[in-house]
Amino acid sequence: FNSSCKITLNNKKAVVLRVGPPAGKALLGHEKGLLRRETAIAEALWNNGLPVPVVLAKDFTHRLIKRDYILQEFKEGQNWHYQQKRLTKRENSRLYGQLGEMARRIHSVKDAQKGFGFPYPFRRHSLWSRFLERLLILQNSDLQAYSFLALDEDLRPLELLKAVRPVFDRISDPCLVHVGLWPRNLLIADQSKGLRISGLLDCERGLWGDPDFEWVFHCWRMPSSFWKNYEKRNIQSRSII
Repeated sequence: FNSSCKITLNNKKAVVLRVGPPAGKALLGHEKGLLRRETAIAEALWNNGLPVPVVLAKDFTHRLIKRDYILQEFKEGQNWHYQQKRLTKRENSRLYGQLGEMARRIHSVKDAQKGFGFPYPFRRHSLWSRFLERLLILQNSDLQAYSFLALDEDLRPLELLKAVRPVFDRISDPCLVHVGLWPRNLLIADQSKGLRISGLLDCERGLWGDPDFEWVFHCWRMPSSFWKNYEKRNIQSRSII
């Protein structure tokens, strides 16, 4: 969605150029303004001490090129996903422990003033259920527009949401949510105290909302080291990935 290029400058310093999708690219309804959204979420993460690449420059005016673009700090490290098999079980467990602590720190960041939902260009909502309703409306439009995405006729998400709306309305504090806390979005590096998570990437789908919106809580088998540091009951029932 966002094209990325590593650029080495004359002073040997490396930066990353991120370019948003061109106008007219076929995107789902909830995928509007991904690069602008990533910039907003990255700033919130960086301001709270998370290892996201710093945004060095940004331009959403389309004066130079007819696409959004940003320049980011280049983070050293290797993608954890591609290193998992060569690491020991103990090393992976320790990294998951670090991820649990990182997730706890992310979800402790509150933003009560602006409400629930994606950053600009989307509007924020006073209730979590209203954001979910808007998201499902967008997804329903996509399901109708693209036949290959069609759900079973017995699945009616909007009707289900209306039935349980009071449960979602109990959620009162919008928290920072990354929506992608898994090894594919993490860089690791061998530092003085051993392997450490050195970079957190791809927060373009992040939002302000309920921490349980992190899909990895439900669809990825997090080990006990993660939950121990996250300090939350293990809510997952099984791994489907």
